[in-house]
Amino acid sequence: MQTSGSALEVCIFKKITSLPCPSCGATRSVSSILKGDFIQGIITNPMGLVISVIMLITPVWLIGDLFTEKETLHQFYLRVEKVLNKKIVFIPLIILILCNWVWNIYKNL
Repeated sequence: MQTSGSALEVCIFKKITSLPCPSCGATRSVSSILKGDFIQGIITNPMGLVISVIMLITPVWLIGDLFTEKETLHQFYLRVEKVLNKKIVFIPLIILILCNWVWNIYKNL
């Protein structure tokens, strides 16, 4: 693995193409958001906000399911998966990811 300054570069896509992938900077974004610097987190990579919310909610939900002996998280996941498979939802999400990718390229992340 190669380091540039203090950052460790592990993105295979960036290593091969020299372009950042849509998720490049997501770890830095989550770190900024969890430290309370929401603006910097969103500027670094907007996907970090979604990842942060998932990281904060999922463990609590999972523990709740374990105590209540239910599978509400799994049921929710299956419902979300069905919704994401619909073209009316899937296509706009792909467009958002492509916009995020352009944003990462523009910032030369």
